[in-house]
Amino acid sequence: MTSATRLADGRLALVALAIFAGSCERVSWLSGPPRPLEPSPSVATTDDCSTTPTWESFGQGFLRTWCTPCHSSGLPEGARQGAPLGVDFDTYASTLAFAGRLVPVAGSAGSSMPPAGGPSAEERARLLEWVRCDLPGVGSSSLACTDPVERTGPIEAGPSLCDDGDVHIRGDLTITDDTAPCVCAVDGTLTAVGSVQLPELQQAGAIDARMASQLSAPRLAALQGDLLAGGDIAELDLPELTTIRGSLHISQAPLLSQVDFTLLSSVGDLVIDEAELLTDFRPRRLRSVVGDLRLQTVGLQDLGGFDSLHEVGGDLHLADLPAVHDIAGFPLLTRVDGSLLITGLADLVGIEGLDALEELGGDLHIEGVPSLRALTGINALEAVGGDATLTGPTALEALRGLSSLQQAQHLTLVDHPSLRTTPGLSQLERAGISLVDLPALSRTPAPRLVEADAIEVVRVSLTVLDGWDGVTSTEALFIEENPFLSQLDGLSQLGSVSGDAVLRDNLRWPPDLAWSFADGLDVEGALIVEGNGVLAD
Repeated sequence: MTSATRLADGRLALVALAIFAGSCERVSWLSGPPRPLEPSPSVATTDDCSTTPTWESFGQGFLRTWCTPCHSSGLPEGARQGAPLGVDFDTYASTLAFAGRLVPVAGSAGSSMPPAGGPSAEERARLLEWVRCDLPGVGSSSLACTDPVERTGPIEAGPSLCDDGDVHIRGDLTITDDTAPCVCAVDGTLTAVGSVQLPELQQAGAIDARMASQLSAPRLAALQGDLLAGGDIAELDLPELTTIRGSLHISQAPLLSQVDFTLLSSVGDLVIDEAELLTDFRPRRLRSVVGDLRLQTVGLQDLGGFDSLHEVGGDLHLADLPAVHDIAGFPLLTRVDGSLLITGLADLVGIEGLDALEELGGDLHIEGVPSLRALTGINALEAVGGDATLTGPTALEALRGLSSLQQAQHLTLVDHPSLRTTPGLSQLERAGISLVDLPALSRTPAPRLVEADAIEVVRVSLTVLDGWDGVTSTEALFIEENPFLSQLDGLSQLGSVSGDAVLRDNLRWPPDLAWSFADGLDVEGALIVEGNGVLAD
């Protein structure tokens, strides 16, 4: 880059970027036309810039990840989260034009932008180096499609599509087995059929690739709607895509083996379903899933690619992932507004990767994990908005996770033949309890329980029910077929059952224990007392 192409006076104030995707708030000092760069005494000129990153090697990718989800020329006013129209960073030219309106807010770990964090210390250091060397880069590849001809859709692409040069489709576009180097933007839905290559496409309303075998759009940065793929799709080449405001839904794609969403930072729903050959999926910069995140019947070898994910606005569902043996890919996930569902992971041995999870609005459901040996994670979670259910059979011997859990609507442990103790539930105070088919369990799993909407203890090896003295009423009571249970002192304060109460086939109760206990209950539903004390001394 020659000195003639550098900005005024060989120096730049630290660019960057009060316009990060992490918080796209309107900033009035960015409004208005570009102005010449004003020297900044706090940023010294770098003497040796021979090894400095360039627009092509660093700047373009950095800005697309952290800025263009709000500051892109392809975003209408209502989709910019308050970012001023015209202040954009998706081309080298527009970045240079607005350099003088930016402030030093992103060059160090203590910088104010983005407020929720984002770039690593290494990335911030590279940004500072790039800026101090006057943003080197030729930007030639970013200057294409600067003055496209507008065409009104719907259009079915044919040989004449590119006769007038670059085009911006105001509407829908269908393209079949073709390369369209002139298409810069599609405001409506782009439907791809067969093998489709769009080397200059920068923005689109939505993409339907369910009839495509290949889709390549290497410069596409943002989608306003959904991205749908499946069927015979074998290649999905969208390496610059940072934002999908609708859903990313890949379903029934048996030929798809790899996708590249390295720069994706935000998406509505993210669903990948029935893609058995897809072994590698690592959206490492994905911070937020607005809706559901579901990975189901996918050939992933691990879940190690969600390093930046902080929140899921719907359900997080991991299902039928036969090669996954741990959940180590969610180190920053703190909130799931819906349910956390882990089902059909046959090789799963532990769930330690969810220790940052603090909020769960729906159910916690773990089922179909026969190899599970350790439940030592999810230790920051204090409340489950719905039910907490762990259904076996599993290899679990001790439930040491969930150590901060204080309440759930209902806690269910079913069919764990080796489960002996549950120290992780020592803080549980409010939850219905169902313990079913736990032949090795020797201790009551919730010693601080003071409130339970239902109590169910069936085929469990407890000798006493200890630690539930705080429970005074419940909606249902079922104590059945417990071979070693000999007394009920742990329920001494229970006085009323608003539904049914069943005390049946507890073989070692003293003969009069069941009836004396039942006589002290006010039962509004059915009362069944039978088959107790057969083996009592």
